[in-house]
Amino acid sequence: MFRAWRVGLAFVLGAIATASLVSACYDTAQNIGSDCPVWITDDCCPCPFPEACPKPDPRGRPWEWSPPWGLDPLNDKCCAQWKSKPFYSVEPVCLSDLDGGTDASTDSGAPGFCASGTCVPPAPEAWKHVSFFMDWMHDPPPCPDDAPLLEFEGTPEPPALSCPACSCDEPDGVCHLPTTLTISSEVCPGAGGVKTNYDSPTGWDGACTSDKALAEGKLCGGVPCVRSITIAPPVIDEKACTPHAKGVGDLPVVKVWNGGPEVPIGRACVSKSPLPNCSSGGCGGTNSAFSACIMHDGDQVCPEGWDGDRHVLYEFIDDTRECTPCGCDASTGGTCQVKIRTFADSSCSSENAAFDIYANMIPACHDYMPGVALGGKTAEILDYTKGSCAPSGGELKGDVMLGGQVTVCCFAPTM
Repeated sequence: MFRAWRVGLAFVLGAIATASLVSACYDTAQNIGSDCPVWITDDCCPCPFPEACPKPDPRGRPWEWSPPWGLDPLNDKCCAQWKSKPFYSVEPVCLSDLDGGTDASTDSGAPGFCASGTCVPPAPEAWKHVSFFMDWMHDPPPCPDDAPLLEFEGTPEPPALSCPACSCDEPDGVCHLPTTLTISSEVCPGAGGVKTNYDSPTGWDGACTSDKALAEGKLCGGVPCVRSITIAPPVIDEKACTPHAKGVGDLPVVKVWNGGPEVPIGRACVSKSPLPNCSSGGCGGTNSAFSACIMHDGDQVCPEGWDGDRHVLYEFIDDTRECTPCGCDASTGGTCQVKIRTFADSSCSSENAAFDIYANMIPACHDYMPGVALGGKTAEILDYTKGSCAPSGGELKGDVMLGGQVTVCCFAPTM
């Protein structure tokens, strides 16, 4: 394998022969003679002359003579060789000395640690360097290769839960005509005397009927049968109201909360080894999913330089909150007014009395002239107003228990 290093003649020992310099271009296991000392292997020894190393520069630059610690940094292996014994007065430049983002690839293919990461300052006291992932919509990926150990998984505190407002439709219902009419031989209240059944026929729709007619002057116990009439009120019959939730309410959406799969949405990963050195401190690994961050127990203020993103997470969340279901109480407040008429004849053409009867009233008693004829009767609903149902439910019950709080602060690079 040919190497593509640029060497400056100004730093080459003048005593080394040109012929021996050329031999360093061959990929042998051990340096066999060049400007490099004997403890530098061939793969870490740069070529002294352009014509001796015909392989193009992998970075597309023309061949130039410069020492190995010039524009082309050395990987960790070669740096260790060049620093093992004093040789030149100029200190070699190593990949681990460079800031994050520098294209520090070498001819051997070994990338600089910060080439795909971020050079970050040291973590403040009691804080820990982590590679951190946070996403509301996707499950966390596995820990990255440069931080393979899972340190923490957690979820933010659930937001406040507002329950929807409950309402009720108006009920479906009808007003039934009075069915119980009683004739008494005594004046109102008609508690004594002889009682005669004057009920309406089954299923009566209020049309003229001569059912249970009483002839004029008919006697009951020696007195006229007809002296007063007591009419039961109409009956309102309404079905249960249908409940509705007004609005959707701000229901929880995070996965670990009740009703969803228990998957955390925040993941912090670490490495057993400390961060490799760079000019700002250490090379914090980052990729498309994970960010270079620091973590501390409890609810903390982010240190200076680490306030790019702040997350307060919890290792344990027990969310038992729920909204009670919407319901409706029984309908109340409905009104119904009915007009009852009685007639002397069976064709209901000769009216002798008319009474307004209301739902929920005490049975009404009305006097007649003694012994009048009751040949027919009619009924008419004058007004029916539906009642309403009071809504119930939509109340927040339960609580949120939180445990294992941490604060994660992510690196905020300066522009």
